[in-house]
Amino acid sequence: MTSLVEPPAQMTATAASRHFSDVLDRAEAGLTTILIRNGQAVAQVAPVQPAAPNGGAIIDFLTGWQRSLDGFRPEYESWLDSLDEPNARDRERLSWVASSR
Repeated sequence: MTSLVEPPAQMTATAASRHFSDVLDRAEAGLTTILIRNGQAVAQVAPVQPAAPNGGAIIDFLTGWQRSLDGFRPEYESWLDSLDEPNARDRERLSWVASSR
């Protein structure tokens, strides 16, 4: 069974300098090349990873999410108001706490 992920190729620094366009072609194809000097890996040429979302992107997302919730605001606010009023279970707990003091 063959692997679906090709392991990084290894190439001496001298060979990489002579065939640098091949190294770049590999990176463009999504492959990594490890550069070897005196028998030691010293560098790798790899594809550029897409940038991670930054703070601005997160703020844009949250702003859009907030706008999508605006239509639910009246229901949400009435639900929050209902939390201020203790229900029967809450009153029972409150009375138990008060009596245990």
